[in-house]
Formats: sequence, C-alpha cells, structure tokens
Amino acid sequence: MVTSQRDHESLRNAAKSLDVFSTARVTVPLDQNGCLCTQSLNNWLSSTKQNTSIKTDPTNETTSNILLVTTLVCGQTGAIENLSGIHEILRKSVSRCTRHVDATQAVGKIPVSFAAINATSLTFAPHKFGGPRGIECLLVQKTLNMRRSLQFPTFRNSWWY
Repeated sequence: MVTSQRDHESLRNAAKSLDVFSTARVTVPLDQNGCLCTQSLNNWLSSTKQNTSIKTDPTNETTSNILLVTTLVCGQTGAIENLSGIHEILRKSVSRCTRHVDATQAVGKIPVSFAAINATSLTFAPHKFGGPRGIECLLVQKTLNMRRSLQFPTFRNSWWY
C-alpha cells in the first residue's frame, strides 16, 4: 500500500487497519510542490518489481498487490496531485494497481471526473461544498469486486447497490 504523509487521517488510519492482513505500507515523500514525489514512487516500484505480479487469493479472485491511496487536492496547501503522471508511472511499472483518490477538497472547487482521473475508487464529503455533515460518498469502478464484508471505519452508514 502506497500513501503519503499529506493524506487525511482517515486514509492513514484505514491503511493502518490493513496491517492485520500483513500488508506492507510505504509512505512516499512529497516533492517541493507538496505532491507525491514521482521519482521516489518510481524508485520504490522498481525495487519491488518482483513482488507486483497479480496473485490469486483463497477465493480464487485475482487481486492486485499495489494499492495507491492519494489525495487529489491538499486542504492545507492547495497542491493539486498530478494523477495522470502517477497513472503513467503505475501503467509502466505494474500489471495492475488499485488506485483510491480522496477528492474531498476538490469536489465543488475544481472539475472532477471519476472516469478521467483513472481511479478505481473515489471518496468525497459533501459537507465541504454545502451538503450535510456526517455522510461520505464512495464511488467504485464496476470492475472492482468488493465484498460486502469490508469494513469502512470512517463511514457511519454504507449503502450497497
């Protein structure tokens, strides 16, 4: 799992909760603009290339070894992540990667297209643009096989369709 120190506490806590599954976590440093350092990401992917092939889990579903979690816009600095650059690095380095984007600070302020950012999943909180507090939105690609048993500790209520 790839994260950064800039990510919201809820994302960092979710990453920590995956430790029970022996998930390796790496915190990629930020560059001078406050975005993920793509050179560090590329170096880490190169050093772990032998571990990035698709594996099969006990239920015979294919899963990816890499989960990248990033924030589209940093609430403290306003830095906008270069998602297309990150996607290009991942496309060249790994056969498959699950990409989660926290777009909470972006939605309602800049155009956000779930399809255009090439994310597997995207979250945002409507209270940031005048919506009610206490609810969050999770968009997931139809191709991602999520199990209803997944726990989302930061979400109070989840609706599955």
